[in-house]
Amino acid sequence: MDFSRINTHQYLKILGFMGNWVGIYIYSRQRVNLDYEE
Repeated sequence: MDFSRINTHQYLKILGFMGNWVGIYIYSRQRVNLDYEE
């Protein structure tokens, strides 16, 4: 059994999941900033 492959896959899956939330958070922050400027 190749543990390194499994760990890398799990790591990438978690990283992608976290990246999704960070992207949504940054996007929402930018939307709020634009609303304040106008």
